[in-house]
Amino acid sequence: MKKIIYLIVFISMISCSNEDNISRDQLVGTWKLGDKTLTFINTNFQYEYNDIFIAGYFTLENNLFEGKAVIKRGTSGGVYPENFSGKITISGDNLIFTDFQDDWKTVFYSSYKKK
Repeated sequence: MKKIIYLIVFISMISCSNEDNISRDQLVGTWKLGDKTLTFINTNFQYEYNDIFIAGYFTLENNLFEGKAVIKRGTSGGVYPENFSGKITISGDNLIFTDFQDDWKTVFYSSYKKK
């Protein structure tokens, strides 16, 4: 009986593998949403919209994006909290953001297209 339980657990672990998880390499490049530009280079990000410029770094694990803004310039660039997090997925050439909080919802909402 224990062998059957171990087999079921093992199969469950294999079927829940990380193949749906996004890697940093998949993010690298420039993504656009109208006039908004989001660029990823290694573990760094840059966001540009009108006179707003925000740059920082991020970690990505199990599609949980955790970022830290270290440069914030522009008329409303300073209102964004320094630390933020949310979920991301990629579908085709669309980068989709969900569950971002506070003012970061205005940056990370909807989906950006790969440029």
